[in-house]
Amino acid sequence: MEATLAKGTGYDVWQSTVELVKSLSEVMGSTVPNFWKIAKGYMEGRYKKPGAQPSGRSPSQCRTMVLDIVRSYIVLLSEFFSLSDMAASVASTKNATLPKFLPTGTDSLTACHYLTRILGEMTDSVNEILGMEVSDETNAGLRSLLETATWKFEETLCAVWLRDSQIFFHLETWEQKPEDRSTTLYLGRMHQFQKYITTAAYKIASGLTDATSTKQRQIPAEFSNKITKSFLDSLYSFLDGLVHLASDDSPIAQGLKVQALVEESTGATPLFDLTKNDTRLLLVISNLTYLNESLIPVMLNQIQSSFGIVMDDARRTLNEVMRGVDRTLFEDYIKPKAGVLTGLMRKGVIDPKIDWFDMPRPTEVRDYIYEILMYLVGVHAEVSAIAKSLLERTLTTLIIETVNEALECFKQIKKFGMGGMLRATLEIEFMHQTLVQYVNESANWTLKELGHEFNNAGCLLVSEVKILLKEKEGKPGVDNPVFNKTVEYVNMFSKFSTEDTIGLVRATLRRQPNLTQFETAQLANLCPSTAEEAKSIIPSLSKYEDDELQPLLDELQSMRRFQE
Repeated sequence: MEATLAKGTGYDVWQSTVELVKSLSEVMGSTVPNFWKIAKGYMEGRYKKPGAQPSGRSPSQCRTMVLDIVRSYIVLLSEFFSLSDMAASVASTKNATLPKFLPTGTDSLTACHYLTRILGEMTDSVNEILGMEVSDETNAGLRSLLETATWKFEETLCAVWLRDSQIFFHLETWEQKPEDRSTTLYLGRMHQFQKYITTAAYKIASGLTDATSTKQRQIPAEFSNKITKSFLDSLYSFLDGLVHLASDDSPIAQGLKVQALVEESTGATPLFDLTKNDTRLLLVISNLTYLNESLIPVMLNQIQSSFGIVMDDARRTLNEVMRGVDRTLFEDYIKPKAGVLTGLMRKGVIDPKIDWFDMPRPTEVRDYIYEILMYLVGVHAEVSAIAKSLLERTLTTLIIETVNEALECFKQIKKFGMGGMLRATLEIEFMHQTLVQYVNESANWTLKELGHEFNNAGCLLVSEVKILLKEKEGKPGVDNPVFNKTVEYVNMFSKFSTEDTIGLVRATLRRQPNLTQFETAQLANLCPSTAEEAKSIIPSLSKYEDDELQPLLDELQSMRRFQE
């Protein structure tokens, strides 16, 4: 990998910079040691001839001459790399800008390689001079050079790291992982990128510029804070990139032939149309889930272990941000589909052409329920093909939206007749049983509320309606087709003929605990003869044992026979 990075973008400029530092270091390394060896021997009197006159040069002059050479070295490097006082740089709240010595168009990985090499050259040269112990002033100047250069290189690396993180999304080719087709190879590349840059930043901060070194060193807090902040900032940039990939501004949405590139590089034809926003949304949401649950915990633990810092606050903040991004993207996918489903539900329930009070007993489920189910089948197929890990979450959310809409729609119905209640129960129960695999606790609660809407609605017995209509017969304004049709209906299906008998029926049914008004009306109107029959036409009665229901049904049958 290092050989590849050595030929990265801008490598010719980088190589010239390495040669410059190496040449300056060699000049200092070849002149100062030899000069200091001679000067030190002179100061110790080893070169003094017997009887010779004392020289006018003092030992301090020799040290000054060495210091002048060292200062020239420090000045040249400081000017070239624009080095400044580390304390002032640390205290600055401004984001570091890219320095002029950075080659145009170079990337952060190539920068890691060459910054480490350059610092290694400087470190070797400085350590050689420090070992000579020329003077405290010389040693202080060299140590300051190494300190400011290390901080400058760390700043430079962090700045180019953040810049590349902001454009990293261009490397998404949408190739799915063979072992988990709900995620793409992009995440692995991002992980390797973060790992390599973080490791290089640690090496620069710790002075481990030798590629073969495996030592672990404690680095100053200023450096660990800088690296940690840059790591987190880059992660947030990656999140921004993921959002961008799912948007209409995504490179592929703007016409970049990503699919053709994938096919050319892998020989495999993409399984879906990446120009579709829904396709990219599903893959990005799935990638986010994997990133939050698997990759980020691993990376944060590595940072925490390497730098000896606590990442709990950063972990919580990052988790909250990722949940927010996930929620936003998921809503972008769900909202249009929920709109279709709720529209179908409204069309089927509150259509002005539908009279829930005067509706006959149902013989089949109406088309709108099948339209809802077929639409969900289409969503199921799409999510299964692209990001199967999101299937349960997607269908569960859409079902909750649908049943919530059903509850709101049925609340708008002012009156239910027996046929209307039976139809509503049949259709909602049919949908419930078909989708039961994806009905979670929230949807179940809503369905129960929906049942309560039916069960607790004020229900008249058909026999009671018959008596009420009989009282109105012959009065002005009631002799019309609707009235006459209703009278014909109640005469046909009424089970009890007198008010006394109806009163006894209601009194008898009230003795059964927890029997709802809806169930009461159905039992009195249908008069099933056995508990099995009653449960088949009124499913909610399954809450009772057969031996609880049968005596009640027998009493109703006796009342019918007695009045006859």
